[in-house]
Amino acid sequence: MGGIETGASTMRLVVLAAIDLAARDAVAGGWLLGDDSAAVLQYNHVLHDSVARVTRRLIGTGGIIYLDELDEGDCACCRVREDLIGTLQHLVDQGNWERAVLSLPVGAPVGSLAAQLDTAIADGSLTGVVLSSVVVAVDRPGVADDLFGDDLLDERGLAMSSHDRRAVGEALGELIDYADLVIGTGEAADPGDAVLRQLAGSRYQPEWTMVEGAALFGARHDVAAAGRRIDPLHVTLADHAQHESAAWSLDLHVAAPVHPGRLLERLEDLALGRFRSRGYLWLPNRPDTPCVWDGGGGQLSIGSLPGWQERAPSCRLIITGVEPGERERVRATFADVLCTPEEIATSRWSEDDLAPWLGPVPQRAKTDQAD
Repeated sequence: MGGIETGASTMRLVVLAAIDLAARDAVAGGWLLGDDSAAVLQYNHVLHDSVARVTRRLIGTGGIIYLDELDEGDCACCRVREDLIGTLQHLVDQGNWERAVLSLPVGAPVGSLAAQLDTAIADGSLTGVVLSSVVVAVDRPGVADDLFGDDLLDERGLAMSSHDRRAVGEALGELIDYADLVIGTGEAADPGDAVLRQLAGSRYQPEWTMVEGAALFGARHDVAAAGRRIDPLHVTLADHAQHESAAWSLDLHVAAPVHPGRLLERLEDLALGRFRSRGYLWLPNRPDTPCVWDGGGGQLSIGSLPGWQERAPSCRLIITGVEPGERERVRATFADVLCTPEEIATSRWSEDDLAPWLGPVPQRAKTDQAD
């Protein structure tokens, strides 16, 4: 990996996340080969009877340097947060490592932890660390089933707490969206490789050996740019994404609202299937509050945002799937739930269609409907 010049007290850090243990450890182990100036700070967790047990180990080229068990708690991610800054500062102060890989517990959400690191570096509570990159390791043969299947993290023993009800696809999808680089492991496999090209575009590399260590550790992670990638109001089609035989993507973007009643009637048609969909919708009875949409593998999460961030209301869903027949069916369903010009001009909207998910219609919207 060599070739990176650093000060004696500076350590360049790559954050590594995954929902597959073998994929995570294969990438981390590969980076250690032949580099005595690099170490892996690895966190693992087990959740049993609502008690999270977290271990912390430091691994060098010669193997495990130390292994500690953190105090038990009810949230594995919280325990990592509490331990992380002090442990990294200790590694920097030792002065033994120019490069380190922070290997997060499998299933941990990377965005919030990267933001914690960025804040600590900015405010001086963590010194001598450069946050270089955030990387996600994925199992190429299994990634399509992980993204589009209906498993929950707790069904795989990966939940961070007893309240963690995230789906595997939801957790993996957010990791892929946030990462600076997505690295594949295992044998080449479609539709897995095709799906990753659709979702990550040029941020995807099929093998860790194709990644230049100097470039990876020499970069600087941009928390704001990564945050935009997971912001539902900033969804975009990945660069270089295009229709392939093994996977496809749709960018459904229109300056028209959806009909609340028809959306509710066609919700399963738009959400269920072997595809991932995310973005936002414009509801005419809630003109000031975008409806956030995040679906995959037959599961759907919808909610609302406080405002349009100075942009004109519209609807946009980015949808990626693997079943050829689903592409046009989803496109047709989306077109069917849009309001017609006549409906926009004449309809008075019921406030109850999506209230169980989005809450009561805001007062201003009620007033507008009455005018």
